Order: sequence, then structure tokens, then C-alpha cells
Amino acid sequence: MVFSCRLARDHSMSEQDFSFRLQNARQSRLKVFLEPWGDLYLVEPGKQLRVEVRGPAGTVPNNALEIHASEESITLWGWSGSGITVNKL
Repeated sequence: MVFSCRLARDHSMSEQDFSFRLQNARQSRLKVFLEPWGDLYLVEPGKQLRVEVRGPAGTVPNNALEIHASEESITLWGWSGSGITVNKL
């Protein structure tokens, strides 16, 4: 299953892209929030997500993916003009 979100952006800027896998090593379901889109993904124990990120390059912190982790969830924050695709593995 693939989920994709993108914010509006100026196509004249250079792009940056990267991907990573996020695995739930906990014994319970993990909530993964994708902001600012408001999407929620539930990751069962032992399961993984592949996260692909693309957006305009720039200076941190304005053009960087932010990751916030808590005991019960992880929130991935995109930046202006970015797009994030989440694939369940």
C-alpha cells in the first residue's frame, strides 16, 4: 500500500531526495503521523515502512525533515514544497 502527500512548491529550486526504513521494534502498534498533512499510519510490531522524501533544497531548518519521537508515536514533519511517500513493507 502506498501513501503520498506533497505541499505546493516553486519548481525553479534545486531538489533534494532521500529515503529510509522505519521499523516498529516495540511489542505494540506504533502510530506514525505525517504532518502537516494530518495522515496517520499504524505500524504493527515487527513491521516496516519505507519513507521517501523529496523537496526543494535549502538551508536547515527551513528545508529539513523533522522527526519527533515519543513513547507511543513518531511524527514526521515535511517542509514547504516537500512531498513524502510512505510504503508499507
